Amino acid sequence: MKTLVVVGHPRLGESTTQQFLKVAASECANVTWHELQLPFEVTQEQALIQQHDRIIVQFPLYWYSAPAIMRQWFDEVWRMPLTTGNYRLLRGKQFGVVVTAGAARNEFQAGGKQGATMDEVLRPYQMTARVTEMEYLPALPIYQFNYLSEQAKQELYITYQSYISNPEHGHFAGLEQWLLARLDSLVTTMPDLAPVLAQLRDNQEELTDIAQQVKWMRQEDDE
Repeated sequence: MKTLVVVGHPRLGESTTQQFLKVAASECANVTWHELQLPFEVTQEQALIQQHDRIIVQFPLYWYSAPAIMRQWFDEVWRMPLTTGNYRLLRGKQFGVVVTAGAARNEFQAGGKQGATMDEVLRPYQMTARVTEMEYLPALPIYQFNYLSEQAKQELYITYQSYISNPEHGHFAGLEQWLLARLDSLVTTMPDLAPVLAQLRDNQEELTDIAQQVKWMRQEDDE
């Protein structure tokens, strides 16, 4: 799977969040980090989209929308022959959104200060995926990055890498396999991780056995 991360930010060099995410993305294979710049070469932009299987748009939330450069990218690039007519070149691809917000997570809920959930704010992107016959991935919102603890940032690092590079992101079994593969690739340069990897594999086998036993029990109940 090849992923295209399209970054739309008016002050990209000043964003500690985007620099953090860029480092995380650089460690993932088959991930293209694409920073939007005007003017757009539409043909090249469309070709770049067609060359990838998972398209991630990434931006800070400005007045409950994307910055102007991201909106302009959609206006100019997401048109024929990419999205309409007899050739739906986006059909079957995956589409996700990584959005950063300066407000706290609890403000984006029913009765909260913002008056809407983040999913509601991002509904137009879900509709875009639907009309172009893409598979919509639940958005990855990042709230108040600069206030996150070091542990929270480490967790975000892994979650983000999974979001952009794990074919089975969102599924526990898929996440487990992805983490094992990531650790396996690190063992060659960090031998101290070998015991951790071995323990995780043992735990995985135990979970698989338990899952199989539960499956058999359910089948017996149905008989």
